[in-house]
Amino acid sequence: MPENCEAMKEALFFGLPYSPGRTDSRYPEYIDALKLQTDDCIGFSILIAQSLISYGERLTTRYGKGAPIISQGSYDKAADLVPDMSGYIDFLKK
Repeated sequence: MPENCEAMKEALFFGLPYSPGRTDSRYPEYIDALKLQTDDCIGFSILIAQSLISYGERLTTRYGKGAPIISQGSYDKAADLVPDMSGYIDFLKK
């Protein structure tokens, strides 16, 4: 792309119309997809951690005093980074 074509670069970057009836929204859509994939990675990681904690607690009751202590993570400090977990409820159904 020519260096003196700042208006075109801005239109492509922000998904704005660059000519009548022409819009290239690939870049903003890639950013949205990246956000959704990141949210999914965080959400599924939390679900896996909760599942492992539940399994560890079941094993603790089975083995009694000799079982190791099951630690749990806290997401309080990063609450603004954690996605809405209600979107992942369907994955918990058996």
